[in-house]
Formats: sequence, structure tokens, C-alpha cells
Amino acid sequence: MVKSLAVLGATIVGMLSFVQALAVPDDAPTVVVPVGLKQTALFDNHADPPVPVFSMPIDVDCGPINVYMDILWKGMNFTKTRASVIDNFQGLIPNTGESYASFYQEHDRRSEQGKPEMTTVFRDTTITSFNLYSFFYGCEWNDVPHSCTITIAGKTPSGDDVGPQTFRFENDGQEQEMVKAVVEDFKDLLWITFDIGPEDLDTDVYGYIDSVEYEVFS
Repeated sequence: MVKSLAVLGATIVGMLSFVQALAVPDDAPTVVVPVGLKQTALFDNHADPPVPVFSMPIDVDCGPINVYMDILWKGMNFTKTRASVIDNFQGLIPNTGESYASFYQEHDRRSEQGKPEMTTVFRDTTITSFNLYSFFYGCEWNDVPHSCTITIAGKTPSGDDVGPQTFRFENDGQEQEMVKAVVEDFKDLLWITFDIGPEDLDTDVYGYIDSVEYEVFS
């Protein structure tokens, strides 16, 4: 009886091995599923700003963002609102905290890093691509919120263009909250560029983004 059970067990194991061999050929490619990590960039991790003076603009730059939360934020600065350090000062209100990312409209005054963009193309990164889902945005000119458009466009690892998609910001006072942009089909990207418009917009207008929701893959 014991011998019969042992034989039966060996037969079952052999049959299972045979079925597995038929189901998965030896030359079957290995399927690698990208691992995604969802993140929200709040731009609150930066050094304290310099002591503001009244000759300074409403917002105080704390330096380039560079690589932050697995993304290189080219041409953008950590920026803290002047209202956070001077009482009764108004302006564009960050979606969270007292800071956001800023970038310039005028080409000659942009960061040395060039055109504002989110990118996974930088040294020693393990990130291969990312999806963008939403962000908050707004513009300022001469210390107050200003109407503008923010246009985003992307590029995939295979070279395909994504977008553009344009979002409108309407000024309705000297103090104003940012507006949420819900992004459509900006997935599997190497980079996304940000442009302030329209073309006849005053060159001293700043663009701002905050609470950027995205997912990186490695």
C-alpha cells in the first residue's frame, strides 16, 4: 500500500513537470513588468530663503530644483512666497505649504538649464519613464496673479510626441489660488516641457506649478 502511494506520487509529479514544460517553451522571452511609484512633488524641501527686502519681487527664489523626487526639474526654481515672510502680502497662493516651482516666460531670463521641463534624462538615474496625471498652476506679473496659459508637451522613449495640452489661468484679484490641471494621456514619457503663453504675453510673467502628481517607472 505504501509502495503504491509512493509510485502514485511520483507519477503525479512527473505529469506536472511535463505539463509545465509544454506550457513554457525554453526560448520564451522573460517578461519584465515596470515597477511604478506614484509621487506628489510639493516643492517644500528647500533651504530657507534670504531675508527679503521691499525691492525684491513677491516671491523669493531659493535656487534651482535640479533632481527632486526622481525627476530632474530643468529650468525651474524652488520658490517661497514673499507673503510667507512678510505680513499682509498678497499674491498667488501655493496649493500646499508656502512654496512652489517657478519658471520664466522670457527666454533671455530663463535659468541656465534652459527650457522648463520635467525629465528622466540625467546621470545615474534608474528611472526609465514616467506618467503625469495632474498639477496645480498659475502665473504672476508685477507681484500679482496674471492671466496666462500653460502648455505642456512630451516625448516618449520611442520618440513619439505627446500633446500638446494647454491650460488657461484667469486672474480675478491680487490674491488667488492656483488651478488644478488634469492631464490626459501623458504616459510613458522621457520628458515634458512647460511653456507660458500666449505669445504676446508680457515677458516678465512667471509661471508656477505645485502638487505635481506623477508616477515613475524603473
